[in-house]
Amino acid sequence: MQLLVFAKDNTHPDKTKDRQGCYKRGYVVAVKDDAHTWGAKEGLPDFYVLKLPKIPVSKGQKYNEAERDENYILYRRRLWTVRLDDLPTKEKTALNKGELVIKATALHVGASDTDWATMKDYFRNQKTGLDETEDL
Repeated sequence: MQLLVFAKDNTHPDKTKDRQGCYKRGYVVAVKDDAHTWGAKEGLPDFYVLKLPKIPVSKGQKYNEAERDENYILYRRRLWTVRLDDLPTKEKTALNKGELVIKATALHVGASDTDWATMKDYFRNQKTGLDETEDL
């Protein structure tokens, strides 16, 4: 699985439109399979790619969902955010090259920059304010 993550903050002067419609730094924009090839514009400086080899796309869909209120009305563009600015130095350094390879399963062979046990602490549910606790 690959996550395309927004690398900057879009803003709107209207606070409601800003919250509901603008992508923010750390929002997952798309979830694709391992074989997906990203387009030329789907990289730095606007996007990062988080690669989690051998993880099914279905496991990452929740990070791409909007936050909705009790009446199912859009509240925020994304429920989850990746706290990119809080990442440890090692992960930030790798990410500054445009992508971060995360080992999230024993099926993953090959090089990786970090593992899911480290990274899940930087996936935050914006509604609850809690970081991810689940394994992929």
